[in-house]
Amino acid sequence: MPDKMIPVSARARLVFRLGDTIESEIKSLIRDIIPNLILPADQEEVRVKVGDTEIIGHIDGRVVVDGTEYILEIKSINALGYKRALKGHIGYSYECQATSYMHGTGIHKTLFLFYCKDTSHLAEVVYEYKESRWKEIEQRFLNALSKDIPEREYNPVNGKLVWQCSYCPAVKLCWPEHEVRFDENFKPQLIVAEHGGKE
Repeated sequence: MPDKMIPVSARARLVFRLGDTIESEIKSLIRDIIPNLILPADQEEVRVKVGDTEIIGHIDGRVVVDGTEYILEIKSINALGYKRALKGHIGYSYECQATSYMHGTGIHKTLFLFYCKDTSHLAEVVYEYKESRWKEIEQRFLNALSKDIPEREYNPVNGKLVWQCSYCPAVKLCWPEHEVRFDENFKPQLIVAEHGGKE
């Protein structure tokens, strides 16, 4: 399996680095403003036990509001994601991330602070722990840990792999015959043949 892994692309590294920079800047701005904020310079490690394996994650911080402790997660998103966040829709991947952190820490609420990269607006969204969501996540972890090649999470849409695949270092494992092509705006696209990839 390791020989199928590829380094994260330069574009993905830039996106991740920008997110880290935004998180660091927001932390520096709010550290002296928000009371009862536990905001370490480095992210706090969280361990979650799944079967015989420990899954390690990192939270951005903690905050206490009216006697209730929250995990703090700072996210930079685009305008479309920001509009959804304003309506309380944070997305499945963030729900899974927060649920795992809450399960590992015993804190049952997460405060998301969303930064819109297009406008620099901020939005707060509270997401609460759901045991049913954790059971779903736990089973997905167990499935991945028990198989050499777990089932693929995503499939092509109109012959193109979805954006999640472009950030995944295991894309060659799921789709060994994919090709990188550029659209009219020179944006890279991961293209697969009609019946390409592992079935």
